[in-house]
Amino acid sequence: PISLGLGIDRVALKQRDHRKLAIIDGAIAYVTGRNGADEYYLGFDEVTIDDATPHDAIPWLDAHARVRGPLVAELERVFVTNWRRNGGGAIDGAEPPAPDAAAGDVAARVITHDGIDDAVAMASYEALFAGAQARIIVVNDFPLIPELALRLIAAAQRGVRVDVLTGSGLARRGDGTFFDGPRHRELFEYMVKRCYEALLAAGVHVAEYAAPASATITARGGRVRPYVHAKVVVVDGWVASVGTANLDATASHWEREVNLVIESPAVAAALTAQLDAVLADAHAIDPASEEWRREAPRRALASRLWPDRLYS
Repeated sequence: PISLGLGIDRVALKQRDHRKLAIIDGAIAYVTGRNGADEYYLGFDEVTIDDATPHDAIPWLDAHARVRGPLVAELERVFVTNWRRNGGGAIDGAEPPAPDAAAGDVAARVITHDGIDDAVAMASYEALFAGAQARIIVVNDFPLIPELALRLIAAAQRGVRVDVLTGSGLARRGDGTFFDGPRHRELFEYMVKRCYEALLAAGVHVAEYAAPASATITARGGRVRPYVHAKVVVVDGWVASVGTANLDATASHWEREVNLVIESPAVAAALTAQLDAVLADAHAIDPASEEWRREAPRRALASRLWPDRLYS
């Protein structure tokens, strides 16, 4: 609980539980970035989007992993531990059953991060980036914490191709103009993009997700560049991470998170192919473009008004 009295506890304010898990009958689990609102699930062909559509009505890009096998019991234990920590009473079947036998031939592990007490989520990303030999794909639309930004820059400098698929904190039309939305979302957009300036200078490829063309989208430019809420990393077509931890300061040091790291060439290669198709249709950020140069002062101002270390 957050108290708004004079004695605000900064730890209580910042250390929220950011995990999104669903476990069904001890047999199937979902590790996901999705919360419960419409924007996380609606498709872009399910919503009519014209120039007057507000940002809040436009779907987001998100991702989750569906799990069967022995990791389901481990994920259920994560839930039960948190339930009890927060004062939850006894529930039938609260003790997870013994792990099931392997449900397939995919190796994976659960990464649990408790904020404040550890930095496991950030450390797992650091390890993935440091071990990359040929290719890193990152899907994320939060202000990169400097430690991870430096890892990506170092990878690019040693010859690894680094692709970052981001989005627009405040959704943009195809011509780059913003849809109507809260001013803090526009400020957030500039703050996130400020973090990419050093990466672009180091040779990292950054692109904004563009929703597929649809008869339901009639906004200027014919496309929508929406917000991206997914937290996905793929390295060398061999290992992938999907879950709840963004690559920002809040996820790295404050929140409780859970990621699934999948060590499978088959899964990672399929995910790489899917993301490459998205990247080929995305809006590549060109540091020499008029749009990018025009917004430079706003990015600089946003970084001063809202430092990334204080992002919540």
